[in-house]
Amino acid sequence: MIKIPRYGFVVVTVLVISLMFLAFTPQTGYAADTEKEEAIEAADRAIRFLPSPGNIMFSTPDLQSDIAEAQELVETAKDVHGATDDDFANLDKLAEVKEQTAKRKAIQDARDAIDAIPAPLAVTEEDRAAIEEARRLVDYAVEEHGVTLADICKRVDRLEYAEERLDDEPEPEPEPTPTPPTGGVSALGLVGALLTGTGLLFAIKTRNQRY
Repeated sequence: MIKIPRYGFVVVTVLVISLMFLAFTPQTGYAADTEKEEAIEAADRAIRFLPSPGNIMFSTPDLQSDIAEAQELVETAKDVHGATDDDFANLDKLAEVKEQTAKRKAIQDARDAIDAIPAPLAVTEEDRAAIEEARRLVDYAVEEHGVTLADICKRVDRLEYAEERLDDEPEPEPEPTPTPPTGGVSALGLVGALLTGTGLLFAIKTRNQRY
């Protein structure tokens, strides 16, 4: 039986491991590239499914769900598979759809808040919180999303009328607080003086009768 020298056995072992590594590495790299491409394609497909930003008139739960799904697929491709923004076909569309949807939601929230306010002639102090919230939502839509007052329609006029009515509403007068008597003569003092005078007259009369 031929004996392989110890160093020869080590060499053979290293060669076998190296061959196994070389055979496995290309397959692993190919599989990783394939998974990355599939992740990018899934994100691109979800983005293509979204409506054109110019066609978005309302923010609906279904649309918000589709946007969230597309965003999650993009993040998965980036975080798990190392994709970059340049790997996606139309990442700008996703950003535009998100902004347009947020803008439409801001408009609808402002409209709904104004619609919840009573008619201007019926506005009272109790409606102040609702009116202030409606104004806050209008200002948010204008400042954060570039909404114009025309986008909110004539509801803005109704809000302004309600605010004017609230300003014209007289504030309740505080109840007067009683003030303690100062230098004036009180009723108790008058009674005491009358009793004192009556006592003096009675004493003088009694004295005169004795003499």
